[in-house]
Amino acid sequence: MTGKDIRLSWLVWCLAMWLGASSAWAILGVEELKPGMKGVGRTVFQGTEIDTFDFEIVDILHTEGYVPDLILIRVSGEKIDQIGGICAGMSGSPLLINDQLIGAIAFTTPMSDTHYGFATPIKDMLKVFDFEQKAGKEEKKEPLPGERIGSVPRVLDLLPVQTPVMVCGLRGRAFDLLARRLRSHRLRVVESGLMKAEVPVSPEPLRPGSAIGLSLTTGDVVLMALGTLTYRQGPRILAFGHPFLQRGDTSLFLVPAYIYQVVRSLDMPFKIGAPAGDPVGAITQDRAAGVGGRLQMEVDFFNLEVQVTDTDLSRNRTMKIQIVRDPVLAPSLVAVCLLQALDETLDRVGQGTARLSWKIKGVGLTQAVQRTDMFYSQEDVSLETVAGLMSATDALLQNEFHEIRLDQVGVEVNVERQRRTARITALEVSPQKLPPGQEIQLKVALQPYRGTPETHELRLTVPEDFAAERGVIVLHGREASPVGTLSWEALASATDPPRSLEELLQRLENAPRGNDLVAELLTPEMAEIQHRAAIQLARPETEEWWGEEPIPPLTLPRPPGLALPRSRARAQLTTAYVIEGRVEKEVTIVRPAK
Repeated sequence: MTGKDIRLSWLVWCLAMWLGASSAWAILGVEELKPGMKGVGRTVFQGTEIDTFDFEIVDILHTEGYVPDLILIRVSGEKIDQIGGICAGMSGSPLLINDQLIGAIAFTTPMSDTHYGFATPIKDMLKVFDFEQKAGKEEKKEPLPGERIGSVPRVLDLLPVQTPVMVCGLRGRAFDLLARRLRSHRLRVVESGLMKAEVPVSPEPLRPGSAIGLSLTTGDVVLMALGTLTYRQGPRILAFGHPFLQRGDTSLFLVPAYIYQVVRSLDMPFKIGAPAGDPVGAITQDRAAGVGGRLQMEVDFFNLEVQVTDTDLSRNRTMKIQIVRDPVLAPSLVAVCLLQALDETLDRVGQGTARLSWKIKGVGLTQAVQRTDMFYSQEDVSLETVAGLMSATDALLQNEFHEIRLDQVGVEVNVERQRRTARITALEVSPQKLPPGQEIQLKVALQPYRGTPETHELRLTVPEDFAAERGVIVLHGREASPVGTLSWEALASATDPPRSLEELLQRLENAPRGNDLVAELLTPEMAEIQHRAAIQLARPETEEWWGEEPIPPLTLPRPPGLALPRSRARAQLTTAYVIEGRVEKEVTIVRPAK
């Protein structure tokens, strides 16, 4: 098939998607439903062909919250009995009585009889379209009929929602770390082997009952949540019957899905699937009653390119991924993609020295933000490197000054097994008594790991406004945090936050790196604060930093009334080693008699 034929086929398929049959059924309101009424549901059990199953209304549950009513149903039929009841991935399956749409399967109760489930009424799902019309405008002040601002349906707290998220391109601990990250969102993460299903025939236009996927990423890593399309009105669609991440206004890749099989499980059966083609639209609303979006709409995403080189094995890995612009999940998604590239390239977990360079471009940044750094770990150099990039990305996206919408994130990492560290062994200070304004000469002895000792010189000048009678020269490398140090920058961030985005970016770019030797003149009180903060921030080289709970903020044991003057003495020297150790020397500040 020629390129022209492929483009023509794609255009014909897109036209079919656009003009495909809308939900032609009439709508039956929940007020007209009664226990004992029977109907037919639609979903995909295998491939892309829509199949049917039977259901019966057991009762109507009246709750409080965004979805005021839930329909308790019991499903049946040969297919249902084969798979063991309602399965994860059936969310959104439309339910019809006499060709009238009443709603979509949304919830069930795992570890129980999954022949019973709960459906979201279609009239509540249609309210998602109202949010779409208000997209980009001020959030509505008054609740829609049946909604209560600030609450969610109480019954939902008792009904764990397990949306299967198919993951392709992540394996091993990268997969495990992502699963831990998504667990708090009640998402079942399933490892998949294919980026895209090899569909034997061209997929049909999306219609109610079709299998669909909501993707957080595309490219060399695919993270796709499986569900079912409930309702279609021209290019507009509704699905799931429950939230995905409940982000409200959002932008997710909408893709047709291919279902390989439904797998029985002790708690709840679940579908296994993969994308059946490229993205065909965008999910723009993620609400309590379901998700909504449009076909042929572009998704708001950024490009991530990762290049990892193992100098010992002389091999490298390049990954290109498109990631949705979710400010909460984006740092984690960037981190797991980098970890996957590192683990694939190194094919080991252990010690090593890494040189990391990253460059970030985005709307809200007047110029690209970039940084180089150096890391060493005796236990896991990959995790040490990933933590630095994740923290930097999170600091940018969560800044309190201006919204930053990422466009490009480029990452390069070179790793070698050899240990390139140097320990501070001695510090000589001259003179040890001096007035404000005079220069201090520092002579530093370094012991490279299994190398020849080296000597370096730095110079500090005592600030004119240095008020203390004693000063402490503190010499160190980066002591705890991969994106900041416990030098002045870290103390200032904790006790004197940046006053603008420009100042935040400057601190982020200029904070000492792992291979920087840093000398500071501090007051004794500030030196004590820094030392205690180093103990507090120091973390073991394990995966605990990736926990589901956020890292607690830094609290400094600062004496009441102690201010950190912005004027200080500081010197920095870039070396060929990751600096280890910390040395302190006291000096006396002499003032002329008045």
